[in-house]
Amino acid sequence: MDEILSDNPVFIAYGLATTSGDLVITSSNLNPKTLPNILHNPQSEESFRKALLRDNLTLGRTYYYEPLEDWIIPLRYAVRNKEGVPVAVVTTAISLTSKHNP
Repeated sequence: MDEILSDNPVFIAYGLATTSGDLVITSSNLNPKTLPNILHNPQSEESFRKALLRDNLTLGRTYYYEPLEDWIIPLRYAVRNKEGVPVAVVTTAISLTSKHNP
């Protein structure tokens, strides 16, 4: 995950979530054990649900993400099995401040 961040500096965090919204793998600047569930967070629930229904990238609404102490734009993409059923969601965040952007 950290290599992805270094190759794409516009993104400040990456993660892989279960379809129930739990982040299980993240970039090293986040601790998955302390992160809020994406599906149960009112600020991220809508875009997460949309990602589960869509076959393409889903852009979420801007919100302040406390674990990063920054305003972010979330991007989500559902990973599907051969039958087209979502099995995980790749999620990333773009920072709106210059403190993370080069």
